[in-house]
Amino acid sequence: MNYIKILFFPLLTFIYCGELFGNITPGKKWIDSDLDSVMEASSQNDPFAQGFLSLLYAHGDKSVKIDYDKAYKLAMLSSESNHWLGHFALGFLYRSEPIGPDLLKVREFYLKAFQDSDGTLIKLAARKDPVASYVLGEIFTSDNLRPEVLPDLKLAYRHYEISSSLGYAPSSVQVALFKIYNLLESDSKILDVKNEGIQILNLAVQKNLPSAHHYLGRAYFEGDGFKKDNKMALVHFRAAADKGYGEAQLILADFYSKGLTGTPKLDLAQRYANLALKTNYAKAKKKLDELEAPQKKPVDPIPNVPMTNAQESQELAANEALLPEPTLPSPSAKINQDNFNSALLPSPYEARKEMGIPKQNPP
Repeated sequence: MNYIKILFFPLLTFIYCGELFGNITPGKKWIDSDLDSVMEASSQNDPFAQGFLSLLYAHGDKSVKIDYDKAYKLAMLSSESNHWLGHFALGFLYRSEPIGPDLLKVREFYLKAFQDSDGTLIKLAARKDPVASYVLGEIFTSDNLRPEVLPDLKLAYRHYEISSSLGYAPSSVQVALFKIYNLLESDSKILDVKNEGIQILNLAVQKNLPSAHHYLGRAYFEGDGFKKDNKMALVHFRAAADKGYGEAQLILADFYSKGLTGTPKLDLAQRYANLALKTNYAKAKKKLDELEAPQKKPVDPIPNVPMTNAQESQELAANEALLPEPTLPSPSAKINQDNFNSALLPSPYEARKEMGIPKQNPP
């Protein structure tokens, strides 16, 4: 009997450890790894690491500065290996400048990722891989994949939530935006849900994610969740802008040109407008022309803060009841919130709007 016990307990330990370590998915592994480890694996032609690193540069995650050129090259390498994450990263980059916008490319590469012949994306999402879940979140907030894939905000939110809970910061930003802009019906009070969103944004800000800084800046500027505070808005817009977040760079140009927190500083306004040329050429060029032209009329004291993807998504949510049931993967393949996070940081609905999606359709 004692002999049986001696064999039995090591066996239980082996099974437990096998389950424990077997549940460490590739996405979770790279989220928990330092930047050097990800870069080393990428240099060794690991297609998952290449796709993940591409998203790091697209989002400014792990404290890297946003670099769309590097993101594109890495996404191409991963995609050329026929990896679903490389396909997704390319689609994500084609949504907006400087790589896009090219909606046909977005559709092509998103569907390549989703319809992977091996079903790897869906299988990983079923294992709650945070990156796979983020990608699915992004896919299910896209209105560019009809009729193969229909938008489903509730399903997207579940994937973002899973991904966020496992530490993927871009997904946390998406979850926060769902809550702040009340995109899904909730039994809780709107103010309570909004405050939860602000708390999640603050956690993402601690990871120095540019999009988190940007949206927290918007919350301070709009008075969402706390008293309107232009100085705090400026702090977060600048943190996002200095890491390469184009929309924040444009807003800063307005802040400094209109002196919203003090004396106008045209030199700084021009600097940030010039930086924004790469990601928002038309708007940035217009701003530069305004700054260089003689001021003949009073300057509008309200900065030009565009509508968020989340705000646009409210309209999508309203229309959701009119949409037919989406085509979903098999029940056994639970979608990972990581897939939703792969929106590469911008809010789910913002991304869609950036892609020029018609208003009657849901990002």
